[in-house]
Amino acid sequence: MRTLILDIIDDKDEEQRTLEENLSFLDHHPLTTHSLTEATELLAWYEFSMLIVGLDKKGDEAQEILAKLRIGRKAKTSIVLTNQDCAKFRAACLVSGADGVFRLPMNRREANAQIGAILRRAHGFAQPNISIGSLEIDLSKRLVTHHSTKASLTRLETKVLELLLYHQGRSVTKENFLAHIYDGLDDPCQKIIDVVVCKLRQKLRSIGCVDLIQTVWGRGYRIDEFSAALKSNTLVNQAATSSATAERRLAATH
Repeated sequence: MRTLILDIIDDKDEEQRTLEENLSFLDHHPLTTHSLTEATELLAWYEFSMLIVGLDKKGDEAQEILAKLRIGRKAKTSIVLTNQDCAKFRAACLVSGADGVFRLPMNRREANAQIGAILRRAHGFAQPNISIGSLEIDLSKRLVTHHSTKASLTRLETKVLELLLYHQGRSVTKENFLAHIYDGLDDPCQKIIDVVVCKLRQKLRSIGCVDLIQTVWGRGYRIDEFSAALKSNTLVNQAATSSATAERRLAATH
């Protein structure tokens, strides 16, 4: 997940420290700038999953800043962090396009849950558990379930599956995976994505979910919702047919 932080809070006390410290729970490395101009340019050229703005301006000025950030932006969600305890200010931020407003200093557990929910809804998932056909994915617990059979995932496997789910029906390139997992910092060889996908497929196959992740040659990988649901149902039907056939054969011998 690629995140851009714009920190333009002028008045920081010792409790608030920096936004990076307040956001230390994020499972990736955000890109931080203190310049509105630079942030606007970055949003015009690059795609970000989340924009986090540290803001302590008054209502009208805050709205103007957020309006500038919205022009041609490529960020799925935008969140404002502020040291102001003012309902009018929070309302102005939300009206100007912010998806959430948090007061500094943040409660780590609450902020993590709320930001995760905002990101999930931005990608079209209202519930924390995501379902495709008969397959259920719990990203927070790193657990996949298919017809009551469960498999645990590693952090990298969960990250890969998460990005594929967020882009159902579309190809995800290896560059997209690396940006999502490592945020452009210390990227390993792209071959690591092939290794993670291979292990992820093995775990999905072990619980009866076959060919969920499709290879798009020359481009990357993809999950197709319709084919995934169809294949899951096909497996169930095949199992039911085999069971019925075995019962008939057993009955014929008596």
